[in-house]
Amino acid sequence: GVYASPGPVRLGGVKWTFTTGGAIVASPAVAGDVVYVASLDAHLYAIDRETGTEKWKFQSRLPIASSPAVSGDTLYFVSSTGALRFRATSVASAFSGEM
Repeated sequence: GVYASPGPVRLGGVKWTFTTGGAIVASPAVAGDVVYVASLDAHLYAIDRETGTEKWKFQSRLPIASSPAVSGDTLYFVSSTGALRFRATSVASAFSGEM
């Protein structure tokens, strides 16, 4: 998609890297100061956009190969079981849906 944004002021190389326990095969989602990344290690990670440090992670029963999506304060992703998962992005412990 296309988003209203001025884009980067200057590209200065790699800002940070983040390693998961498995491959990342889907695009990340960015909302506010958080980058959301799904991994085949069965975790969904919330990463600080400025520092690259982990804010929290959610462990699924199976690998996650879908791209996360954010709408308002809700984060959506589909696990390898095909179940839709979602989490309130503003509160790390507020899960809803099937885990």
